[in-house]
Amino acid sequence: MYRVIVLLLLVQSILPLIRCTATRNAVVVARERTTAKLSCHTGSINILSAIYGKGPDNKWNVVLDEVRKACDGRKSCSVPAQNSLFDDPAYGVVKDLVIAYECSRRYW
Repeated sequence: MYRVIVLLLLVQSILPLIRCTATRNAVVVARERTTAKLSCHTGSINILSAIYGKGPDNKWNVVLDEVRKACDGRKSCSVPAQNSLFDDPAYGVVKDLVIAYECSRRYW
């Protein structure tokens, strides 16, 4: 009986530390002067990567921080693909905003 009580107390103290999640991954590509629209039917958005650019020299800016500020933890968000937000890594060339994200749902 003592062992059962100790085991139950141990499990009860560990459960809050365990993060069990279900995820769905997606990639959104938005052309310059359009808007990337992200959404999660269940769970919330967790941005995995975000880059902006293109061109013959494959010039890309990592824009992870900016996109995370706009979207992380939300059910949906919109991010404009604009030089004014992300600088212009390839002047005179139409660029893409590429965002990889997951929809996370915690069970505990």
